[in-house]
Amino acid sequence: MDLDIRKYYSTKFRDTAKSGLTPDDYIEYYKYIKDRYGVDIDFFENAPDTLVCDPVTSLNRVVQVRAVKMHLKDAKSNLTRAINDKNKKEIKVCSDIIVDLEKTVHNFAEEDKRWAGRKFPLPNLKPGDLDKILSDNIPENFCLFPFTQMNIDPDGRVRPCCKWAITTERNAENFSIDSLVNKNVQELFDQPYVEEVKKQFLRGEKPKACKACWDEEDSGLESIRVMEQDGGKRFPIATWFHHIPTDAPRSLDLKLSSICNNKCRICSPFLSSKWLQEHEDLGSVKEDVLKVYRLNAKEKFMTNPENIEILKHWAPKIRKIQFFGGEPLLQAEHNLILKTIVEEGNAENTILYYNTNGSIYDDEICKYWESFGHVNLNYSIDDIGKRFDYERHPAKYVEVMDNVRKYNEYVFTDDRVRDKLITSKKYFNRFYYNGTGSMLSAEGMKQRGMKISMINRFYITIGVFNIYYLDEILNELITRYNFPLQFNPVHFPQHYAPHILPNKLKDIIKKKLTEPTFVEKMNNKYIICDASRTQNVNEEINNIINFMYSSPENPGLIKEALRTIKIHDDYRNESFGEVFPEIYEFLKEYE
Repeated sequence: MDLDIRKYYSTKFRDTAKSGLTPDDYIEYYKYIKDRYGVDIDFFENAPDTLVCDPVTSLNRVVQVRAVKMHLKDAKSNLTRAINDKNKKEIKVCSDIIVDLEKTVHNFAEEDKRWAGRKFPLPNLKPGDLDKILSDNIPENFCLFPFTQMNIDPDGRVRPCCKWAITTERNAENFSIDSLVNKNVQELFDQPYVEEVKKQFLRGEKPKACKACWDEEDSGLESIRVMEQDGGKRFPIATWFHHIPTDAPRSLDLKLSSICNNKCRICSPFLSSKWLQEHEDLGSVKEDVLKVYRLNAKEKFMTNPENIEILKHWAPKIRKIQFFGGEPLLQAEHNLILKTIVEEGNAENTILYYNTNGSIYDDEICKYWESFGHVNLNYSIDDIGKRFDYERHPAKYVEVMDNVRKYNEYVFTDDRVRDKLITSKKYFNRFYYNGTGSMLSAEGMKQRGMKISMINRFYITIGVFNIYYLDEILNELITRYNFPLQFNPVHFPQHYAPHILPNKLKDIIKKKLTEPTFVEKMNNKYIICDASRTQNVNEEINNIINFMYSSPENPGLIKEALRTIKIHDDYRNESFGEVFPEIYEFLKEYE
């Protein structure tokens, strides 16, 4: 569908949803969905009669039509009398009335044709009365991301989200073959394969490339699909009339390049430029692949002037920007994008979301953040002490935690508030969540002594290296800071996923993570997983355990993990066995 047409409908449906849709608006919307996505919908076909009616046969309509026809009959009688009386003035009045009434009767007849056999909402319903009906019409497996978000990878190619095709080969069938190198961002947002994904979700299908989310949900974890407004069901009016017809993304998920200062064990040169030299020295990949990796280290978003103008057009509609890596705080385009949103968009209503390795502290970036409505700063801290140093080489745990302290100090105008938040979990919960479970508004946070409306969070990616030590990690982190937690299970590389581990090691891990004293400590209601529906840490830990058991042990992948670990241990002069002796004891037989 042409972009100008989509822009027209995007505005029309958003505005009519605010003012109230007529039966003809609904019919036009159904046609739009059919024409664009090939999907037949009718929100009210099976809706209860307490909320909807057939306007053609409703009593109000029958009375209305009958009254108009009676007026028309009377007008014609009056016209005949005026003609007989040769009363020109009365003839003119009656003729005009008849024309208007005949138009009304004709309109009724046309409406009857358009509305025949359909139901529409009763007039004068209260706000929210139709929410359940509209929510029930959203397919159970629906995902908002293909409609509302654009995920740009370091190579400039686009996916609906960061989990898309994460366990499958990237090819023309399930992944963009175009990129920022040869297309502008509007063309990439509108590319055909994304349109096909939208159709699949509207048909209630489960795209194969969304396997990461389906696997997490099967394990009881809350996938990013569900985290995003309960798969569109939380705000059904917005889903149907704002998000599905939109011509521009409301959310940007940006990996502007692979520029990074760490070479984490679970990462690769695709996402971290720091890995390049090591892979080149080891001859791990072919030269043509290395060329791709080198290109990833170059920022590409703002080099095309068209993208700058498109971003200006998108800016008023953007409500969330997520910056990932590489390391987002090292990327020059990051600052340029923030500047554009401040100048052209609604920065005060825009949420910024970061995954940072915590190695960078920058006062200038903090000043940019002061213009934005809310900032979520996720520290990717997967372990503690020497294990952290090994997993996130060459970062140092002590230095990263010092940067965490600096950001936390910058945010607060009142040191007493900051210190109390660190020492009192109860105060922390009341400060940020107002005692109701709902996050305090940005203005409310600033009134309570913050320069920036910010949530700091520990983002823990859980895989082969650290799942055994998860209890130690949590005990350390929550003792130092009352930050919320978010867990992210490793899917790729597959040989670092926690479900490959030997069953006997899994059983020991489960025993450690369900030990009563640890469970009791994690049950403290002021320690939360705020990205989850329940916000309960123990429930999320149980979901991680379920994910660990979701596949049987895999000796082949364990061997691959050990082979890969040894190659990089030798290069870096490190030792997995010395740093992770408890895990190595169970894995060494697979060497």
